[in-house]
Amino acid sequence: MLDLLSRITKTYFLGLLLNIVLTVLALLISPFLPFGAVIVGITLGMLTGNIFKLPNSWLPGINFSKNTILSWAIIFMGVK
Repeated sequence: MLDLLSRITKTYFLGLLLNIVLTVLALLISPFLPFGAVIVGITLGMLTGNIFKLPNSWLPGINFSKNTILSWAIIFMGVK
């Protein structure tokens, strides 16, 4: 069980860390802009993905965030 957790952590960690950093950055920048943190975060993510060549080892965490976490976030925003 510990081996599985270790493998998952190694697989997803860097991509999730990138998303966490971009989220915190969006939350810090958004009070100074006329639109919310969600728009800032999406824009930062698009800029990061298009400007920088991200390593392939980061893709599992990025795809997990894009597919799973974003889907749940949209659902919770609709419930709100």
